[in-house]
Amino acid sequence: MKLAEALMLRADYQTKIYDLKQRISNNTKIQDGEEVSEDPAELFKMLDETLSNLEDIIIRINNTNSKVFVDDQHTLGDLIVKRDTLKKSINIYTNILQNATIKYDRMMRTEIKYVTTINIANLQKQVDDLSKEFRELNVKLQEKNWTTDLL
Repeated sequence: MKLAEALMLRADYQTKIYDLKQRISNNTKIQDGEEVSEDPAELFKMLDETLSNLEDIIIRINNTNSKVFVDDQHTLGDLIVKRDTLKKSINIYTNILQNATIKYDRMMRTEIKYVTTINIANLQKQVDDLSKEFRELNVKLQEKNWTTDLL
């Protein structure tokens, strides 16, 4: 199994766990005299099995990410952390840009005037550069995911 397939399987397990949780919740209380639509004991059994499968696949994914090198010095795990940090940086800087570029319309001269204290063009260039780095890194990770066998 390729790493990318394992990542999709992990997502499927997570979705199934959420669905089972909802189904169990929907069958934990019924009106007196009514029948449950699904047996909660059977649903709990399915939930436990899916949680166990999820645990196994996550362990295998983590082992693979920590042992497979993309280049001579960085593991998949290292690059995932780098990608996540880039994404967080992009989100923060984009939010700051949005706040700094809000236009305040003044109706009268006595109303408060706001001025931007940062260089918008420089910050936008930084966001663009980070976004490009993020895209390139993500492509490299996706490529490695489809060519790496799960350990």
